[in-house]
Amino acid sequence: MSELTKTDIMKQMFSYVFLPLVISIILSSCRDCTCIRANLYFGLIGFTESEVDTIILRRFDKKTNFSSQKDTLPFVNVSFIRRNDTLLFSYFPESASLKSDFDYEIFFPEAGKIIRVSDITEIFSEQRCNGPLAREKVDCVNEISSYKLNGQAAQPSSLQKIYLHR
Repeated sequence: MSELTKTDIMKQMFSYVFLPLVISIILSSCRDCTCIRANLYFGLIGFTESEVDTIILRRFDKKTNFSSQKDTLPFVNVSFIRRNDTLLFSYFPESASLKSDFDYEIFFPEAGKIIRVSDITEIFSEQRCNGPLAREKVDCVNEISSYKLNGQAAQPSSLQKIYLHR
């Protein structure tokens, strides 16, 4: 029998030790990642600019029938873009977006109007991510499938937008 050369030993070490180690590291770095949380954004139909000069957003613990208030967020002098009878925030503040963690009251003091948004249902998703073998981007966003507007079941538009009527 011939004696193994250093090259032969290195090849065997690579194929029996290093290669499996490298493959297991690559495969273990691929995992499921949760998608970004969904938000509902709102447009205002039939309101005047003066009626929405101040908006007060109240967040409540979910499923407490608006009895357990978490906080109040006032929005003053917000600028809007008018499209026919609809006002849209020119820049939608992140703190004004509606998340599935809470129920909401949106109060318009100048209009004397309170709108309640509750039971926001979010579909949670995951994607493969973080690895050289991952084929999908990690830029997925969950989807809001339904909510209640003043107690009535509704679904958001495809852009996760709801329209609040005067």
